Amino acid sequence: MSNPEQQPPVPEPVEDDERPERDPERVHAAVAELVAFLRAGASAGSQRLDLTARMVADVVETELYESLGDGSTGPAAVDEPRLSELLGELREADYDPDEDGAWFSLRLYVRPDGPEDEWWQAVDHFREPSWRVPPPDAKYGEDLKRFPREYSELPDWLSAKAPDA
Repeated sequence: MSNPEQQPPVPEPVEDDERPERDPERVHAAVAELVAFLRAGASAGSQRLDLTARMVADVVETELYESLGDGSTGPAAVDEPRLSELLGELREADYDPDEDGAWFSLRLYVRPDGPEDEWWQAVDHFREPSWRVPPPDAKYGEDLKRFPREYSELPDWLSAKAPDA
């Protein structure tokens, strides 16, 4: 499990005409790379991996648990910097300024021995993440500069945290 930490600097905002459009194949490739990474690190006898992630700007919080064949569940070991990098790549690939913007939280279930293209994923673009350690409100403004949204797509809580964005 990670503590919310400052990750490598967030890239400068991209002008709309420079930003690639959301490409479902790019999103699928990013998820597949994340799934392969998680599977490679699974313990012997692992039956399921359960990843929860929260992201805003350069702040990332994750929890990764694995369920073992004996019915026990516990935290799974993972290369945190690489996990954060892969999540950032997925969030970037999945961003769509014309739809919901960037997601703030993700849930991913993976069977370590399952078929290559089998996983379950859900993302949330609208609810405030349930942080263990909430980031400073300024991070939401940074995030909106990196991932702008239409005004109609701004939840009230996000507008309150980033009134100048």
